[in-house]
Amino acid sequence: MPESEPDPADDELGDILRRVPGHALGLFGLKRVHEEGADMAYEVELRPEIENSHGSLQGGLAATLADVVAGRAVVERLRPSGRRTATLDLHIRYLLPTKVGPVRAIGTIRRFGARVVVVEVDIIDVGVDRQLVATATVAFMVLDQGLSGRDSPAARPR
Repeated sequence: MPESEPDPADDELGDILRRVPGHALGLFGLKRVHEEGADMAYEVELRPEIENSHGSLQGGLAATLADVVAGRAVVERLRPSGRRTATLDLHIRYLLPTKVGPVRAIGTIRRFGARVVVVEVDIIDVGVDRQLVATATVAFMVLDQGLSGRDSPAARPR
């Protein structure tokens, strides 16, 4: 089983969090980790700020985590082309509650087409023998330029 290793090369997500104080993703405490055979992996520690009333990762935040991991995998693959993406759809299946943590989302690109990319994400509870707690399928539309011609929503004037 691979060790968790923060990756300092994760500059784009870190850049967003530095440029936009209070960004919603900052609450997660995302940490990029290495997962053998995966295109992207992040994990978060379970904390009251992101748990539901039963002490498990809140379901909407699990879906957000899947979207972030899948999106980062696609963005890294597209980086040389300068193209961007937009989420087309996300389907998540909640299998078990998280109990111990950290919770790790592992993204694997399954189809990389000219216009549509499909990523599968497994969400596991690392502290419970890597128990699978949710799975998601996320599809992205590949754009020729940034959203609405902007480079980044964070770059908009306030």
